[in-house]
Amino acid sequence: MSRFIWAAVSDVWVWAGGALIIVSAAMWYAALTRLPLSFMMPAAALIAPITVIFAYFLLREPVSLGQASAILVITAGVAWLSYQQ
Repeated sequence: MSRFIWAAVSDVWVWAGGALIIVSAAMWYAALTRLPLSFMMPAAALIAPITVIFAYFLLREPVSLGQASAILVITAGVAWLSYQQ
């Protein structure tokens, strides 16, 4: 078990990922202080569908019919909520 922990602690990609999480949290906080929450929350809801779309096109990940349907439902919901505002 300690071998796995040491491997994770000494891996540069783990540290890079942690640094990117900190940077993204700081950027999210900065955006929240400058933009209205009614804009930021729909934008945050689009992160999951955008990730799946990029994974499909860039990494050639398979996307099932259920996943594609979920992407459409999420996108339609975000569009509808944004239109309501």
